Amino acid sequence: MNSLVFNPQDSPDRFNSLKPGDFVIFDFLGDLLPTSARAVFISKSIPEDEKLHAIFEEALGQKSMTAWTASKMAELIESVAAPDAHPINELLLDAALEDAALKGILGTTRLLRRKSGRKLSRQDLKAALGRADDTGWRGEAFVNAYLAKLKQDNEIHSFEWVSDENAIAPNDFSVDIDGKNFFLIDVKSTAGDFDCPIHISASELYAMQGDQQRYDLYRVYEMGESRATLRVAKDLGSFAKEILKYLAALPTGVTADSVSVKCSIFHFDDPIEITLPDEPEEE
Repeated sequence: MNSLVFNPQDSPDRFNSLKPGDFVIFDFLGDLLPTSARAVFISKSIPEDEKLHAIFEEALGQKSMTAWTASKMAELIESVAAPDAHPINELLLDAALEDAALKGILGTTRLLRRKSGRKLSRQDLKAALGRADDTGWRGEAFVNAYLAKLKQDNEIHSFEWVSDENAIAPNDFSVDIDGKNFFLIDVKSTAGDFDCPIHISASELYAMQGDQQRYDLYRVYEMGESRATLRVAKDLGSFAKEILKYLAALPTGVTADSVSVKCSIFHFDDPIEITLPDEPEEE
């Protein structure tokens, strides 16, 4: 399909540098279906775009079009150290805001580096924190539905949504497998893609390291109104002990409240699709 890109009236030479083989990166916006899109053009003939063009060309290979996650896009952009003022950095804004709202160093660093586009106000970060909190609750609601289905199918004996009653609990769910064996669950949800950093608090690490009960991590992502995807990393005791060993070596009087972890650190099971049950109709 052929299409034409016209120069805007207020910038009659804006797209003159584009040639066959150049790239356009689309960022589609919308919760369920795309409602709008942002586009960034990458021209090989512009010095600021040369490295980006090369890395995109390499990643694309023989394909003429592909879909990349926000994490993949961030990996490519950061691999060539794109200029801070380059508009491509705007495509990482949403993921960076979510991470920064959760006190993540990666998201905060990205936001501090960016110089293009609008400023980020205190209200922006407050709104991002509110969205992150809502994302966390929705993820737990999906896991609650998943565990309810397991109980209905007699795959577990019972479970408790702990954090719904106690928001500061170091685990979100407690599961009774057969009346004798139990395990704990921490739910980590994201509005972005699976590979967004996972934030684990110190209290969660201490609970993870316990020898009495298995502690699993449930990663919820690709959340829609009634569907989400879940992947499970089981028995994180050894991981927690290793991290706490390093945290214990901090100088006296210094403590770490949380750590940010790449998903690739964990071994996750295959994806599971979760569907929320239909709400009963009111009579």
